Amino acid sequence: MSDSLYSGRIGRLVFARNIAILVVAISLVVAVIRLLQNSDSDLARFALVILIIGSVYGGFVYSLSNVVRRLHDLDFSGWVALVFYLPPVGFILLIVLLVTPGSPSDNRFGSPSAG
Repeated sequence: MSDSLYSGRIGRLVFARNIAILVVAISLVVAVIRLLQNSDSDLARFALVILIIGSVYGGFVYSLSNVVRRLHDLDFSGWVALVFYLPPVGFILLIVLLVTPGSPSDNRFGSPSAG
């Protein structure tokens, strides 16, 4: 995984937009899975497995990248993102990341973003 995926900062608006994109993408994947799950075709079953594996991996990388960069905007280490994957704590952290303004000036992760 590229370091540039996890470096820099993003603001609240960019973070909210990226979370919305992720929700739409997950909804589309779920719709396709529902279409493929009742198929008797081996090719459809194979496509289903590939789709599930790819979307889980892609969603994990995409969400982790966004959470780490948002944490950087708040001047926290990206390692705090591991807490995001604990279900009850993750939801609270999501709300905090959506409402807390980032550092107004440069921090150890770079300059403030526009969003």
